[in-house]
Amino acid sequence: ASFAHGQVYVALSRCMTIEGMVLSSLVTNQGMDVDNCINDFDQHTRENQPTADMLASAKTRYQIQLIKECFNFNLLEKRLSYFLHLLKTNERIIQITGVDDPQAIKTMANENIFKVSQNFQRQLNTIIANISDAVESNANIKERTQKAAEWFLKEFSNLFSNTIMNLTFTTKNKEVKKRIDNALLNLLKEINTRLEGIKSCKDGFSVEKYLRAVSVAGIKVEAKNKVKNKKTKQAKEDTKEISFKLCTEGNTIEEIANKRNLVTTTIEGHLTHYIKQGKLNINQFVSKEKQNIITTELLKEQEYSLKSIKESLGEDYSYTEIKMVEAHIDSLK
Repeated sequence: ASFAHGQVYVALSRCMTIEGMVLSSLVTNQGMDVDNCINDFDQHTRENQPTADMLASAKTRYQIQLIKECFNFNLLEKRLSYFLHLLKTNERIIQITGVDDPQAIKTMANENIFKVSQNFQRQLNTIIANISDAVESNANIKERTQKAAEWFLKEFSNLFSNTIMNLTFTTKNKEVKKRIDNALLNLLKEINTRLEGIKSCKDGFSVEKYLRAVSVAGIKVEAKNKVKNKKTKQAKEDTKEISFKLCTEGNTIEEIANKRNLVTTTIEGHLTHYIKQGKLNINQFVSKEKQNIITTELLKEQEYSLKSIKESLGEDYSYTEIKMVEAHIDSLK
């Protein structure tokens, strides 16, 4: 006999097949503990079957819910704000490339996406309040969603493709890196989900097209991110090894860059990696005098940004020299 609601069902549902299963006794009604709420719900459902009008009304409400969801960017706004907040609060210990002013992204998004979205939501509410036919077949809604899709597709491309998609950062703080990486991934997933939903409305709103589009959007971002990380890690390891080998053969940074058809800053980054591992002598790249001055500046504070160090040292010192000395200090720990 069972002593909890649904216990018999749970036990039997775990069986992959009934072949070879033997019950030591009959399962009687008295041996099963049934929740009266389930019985009441089942009886109420049988006695109150939905009418065709009720089903049609529920279908319309669902379509309205989805079309509003498609052009609702509240979650996107929150994720963008959180990501930019992390960049701002940690600006002293991270180095950002690809975007001159990350905080300006929010200003542009507010003006061209979020405010426009709020206005469009109000327009939708007015239109929906005065329609009698299905949302998908309403000519006015079709026209408005097509125009809205055209606008937002353009603005998403102008804003996010040229900023968030290009933004990269580096930091020595592993916890900060983890938090920013997670925030960026969540932001990219939401951007892609909203973008795919909008694309599905280019010819007017369709429940089937919209649900299919958003169901795979977030998954695609995660899959691309995993593949990208794997390929990038392997590629970086391989290309750094080539630069290291050429350096040990007596080639200068400029010579390695020319042979590999890469810019010198890329080669400098490769060699800095091996300075940190203790496989290359920093004296090959930075004079003793500069090493001492840079080291003194780096050790003044536990947390710092390369930008602030560079500003303190002046034009006679390059970012590469600072990074190499920093790597050398790490190699001694």
